[in-house]
Amino acid sequence: MSSRSENYLGFPIGLPEAEFAIRGSVQAVRLGAHILSPQEVVGIRVADSYRYVTLADGSELGCYALVLATGVSYRTLAVSDLDRLTGGGVYYGAAMTEAAACQGKQVFVVGGTNSAGQAALYFAERLL
Repeated sequence: MSSRSENYLGFPIGLPEAEFAIRGSVQAVRLGAHILSPQEVVGIRVADSYRYVTLADGSELGCYALVLATGVSYRTLAVSDLDRLTGGGVYYGAAMTEAAACQGKQVFVVGGTNSAGQAALYFAERLL
């Protein structure tokens, strides 16, 4: 959910994360990858040099190389009733989309590492 990738070789001034993802997908498809998204995987097996994936609908796919992107699971604060505020004042990775709605309000960014720092900077640029 980071807004910009700034430490990737070949992009000296950085690249917006959405563009980075699009370019990666286009390159993977050009090189022969098949992207199935979203799909629920219910089983994986290996036979000889193939990997077989069983999907929730019962269909099975075979391949030599398999990449599973399992999504994200956010760590949440240990605050009672926090779940009822999710999407209504408490957001995960929503700095760019929520900045306009936060004009004139106090904003608290809780988190760590690069994504939280970028979110704080993004809000600071737009709310000050």
